Amino acid sequence: MRLKPFKYINGEIYYQCNVCKQWFSKNGFYADNRREIGITSRCKSCHKKTSICTRNYEKAKARDAISRAKRQKEYKSSFVVQDFDNEVWKVIPKTDDAYFISNFGRVKSLKWGKEILIKTAKSEKGYMQVCINYTNCRKTKRVHRLVAQAFIPNPNGYKEINHKDEDKTNNRVSNLEWCDRLYNMNYGTWKDRRKNSNPYVFAYEFKLLK
Repeated sequence: MRLKPFKYINGEIYYQCNVCKQWFSKNGFYADNRREIGITSRCKSCHKKTSICTRNYEKAKARDAISRAKRQKEYKSSFVVQDFDNEVWKVIPKTDDAYFISNFGRVKSLKWGKEILIKTAKSEKGYMQVCINYTNCRKTKRVHRLVAQAFIPNPNGYKEINHKDEDKTNNRVSNLEWCDRLYNMNYGTWKDRRKNSNPYVFAYEFKLLK
């Protein structure tokens, strides 16, 4: 920071205004941007002439406090659970009846004594996942697997789940089905997408599958 011109008059330090070039004590300047030895570049009169308004920190703090409270209220309201039409909730096993999964792919918690909607995040592979506190540990689970385990029977013991519309973020029950590895890999437009991504690898893998 470039130091403002200053001098001592009767043992008191005075600073020079950059506009009118007059000398004033610290009381002649606004203290908003004052540092250890420096002050604002213009005196009070020059500030008023150039229509530069200083900030009233008391009003600013009150205004910021109100807006911050509103933001917090809106943020908390986003976690309030509002059931959709025909939405069914089931308990996630081994969570001490604290977490629930719905047939629409939403997760809620009763751990803190009230219903809170748990936000989901997208994984690197594009699947929606959520963190759940189990009895002895905390795990990250994929939402479509929780939905399938709770609502879709699996008599054949399949280990994979297929999205019918090939949208990994659509975790509704109507869009999921249990399947095996071969069915899941050859479902829908997989061959076209694989061919466009790498035609040489596609030709090699297609021969093996065929």
